[in-house]
Amino acid sequence: MVSVKDVSVLHDTCIRADSIVQDILDGSKVLKCTMQNIMIAELTAEVTCSTALVADATARVAGLEAEVVALTAGLPETAGALAVAQTQLQTALANLTLMEQRLSLARELNNEFIVFCKENVDKLDVYAECFSSVVNSLNVRVGHAVNTLESYLFDDSVRQDYIDFVRQKSQYFEYQKMLYAMNKTSIKDVENAYVEKLNAKKDAFIISKNANELGVKISRYNMPEFEASFETKIVISDFNKERYVHERIANKSLKEAIAANDSLKNKFDQRQIKQIENGITPDGYTWHHDGNPPPGRLQLVDTSLHNAVRHTGGYSLWCERE
Repeated sequence: MVSVKDVSVLHDTCIRADSIVQDILDGSKVLKCTMQNIMIAELTAEVTCSTALVADATARVAGLEAEVVALTAGLPETAGALAVAQTQLQTALANLTLMEQRLSLARELNNEFIVFCKENVDKLDVYAECFSSVVNSLNVRVGHAVNTLESYLFDDSVRQDYIDFVRQKSQYFEYQKMLYAMNKTSIKDVENAYVEKLNAKKDAFIISKNANELGVKISRYNMPEFEASFETKIVISDFNKERYVHERIANKSLKEAIAANDSLKNKFDQRQIKQIENGITPDGYTWHHDGNPPPGRLQLVDTSLHNAVRHTGGYSLWCERE
């Protein structure tokens, strides 16, 4: 039997996988732009330098050729100078050839780099396409899992078996929480699912025998109704977090409340106020997860009374783990 937890894990995996695919595609685009721009800029500078050297060498060759012509037409004593000029001319011609080769090589490297970069980007795109195909298959599996889960959650025949019926209602509440996290349902739907869960399980809840004599009422859901000195709300997205996280949230809320409400602050002595200001649950009090609907209510109640009235805790109902 597929559970809400299974579907939720698969769904989260799909979201992460989709994100990875998008990152790969974005990376491919960046690679096409950034790497090419950086390397091609260097090669372009090389080409520019080589072109300038070739132009300079060409000018020098032209100058030397003109000088040779002038010396040839001159006097015999110019023969030595002519020989020097001819040597310089040959050197310049050799340098010109080297510069032309260097320019050709730079252009060739530029073209090879573009081809290399394109090949790597193409390989990355192919990988992204293959990975995307796997993600699509996973999404299909999630769809099948959801269909299987929904068939179970809305199967009226399950009511015939008490244990399975309780599990069905528990899973339905988890299912509504999951849909809420996906922005596919409302808080009201989550709260209604919680009531269905309570109605299915209430006969199995712990009921304190001395609740009445301690002045604590028991609700229609077989849950205690404590008188609270303060209460706050845990949002649905935080239901499954650890108890200490809930207490930290509640203590923060209490600290803010006493700073703005003198009548509330006056309920505590100086030691307790100091504890509250330091984010600590005040002595003599306990944070009670109220199991009565709607879910998420955290109450600051007297510790001795809380411990004296045995009950099924709301925490186990908000974040039932299977």
